[in-house]
Amino acid sequence: MIDADRKQIDENVRRAAYQQGLRFNALAAGVVVMGAALAVGIGALLKLDFAAVLGLLSGATTNTPSLGAAQQTLAALPGISEDRLALPALAYAVAYPAAIAASSARCCW
Repeated sequence: MIDADRKQIDENVRRAAYQQGLRFNALAAGVVVMGAALAVGIGALLKLDFAAVLGLLSGATTNTPSLGAAQQTLAALPGISEDRLALPALAYAVAYPAAIAASSARCCW
């Protein structure tokens, strides 16, 4: 009797976690897509080089692996100059400290 109740509870907990997990994962994916779209949109409005926008997005999200992926992707494109290859790292270096400061300030209020 107790074992049957436990199995029923376990199944209910698993089902609820699965349903909520799907919802939260969809929410997280939406936030990432909206952030990327916002970065591209603002970059276009300000007429920023797309390579710089990649670095700004990586720095603003404090995501160093995405910076590496952006640099590798740019390096694979034909005809990219050395100056343009350096833009993501420079933009990252500008955005990262601001993102860390904003994150630190947010936790205090």
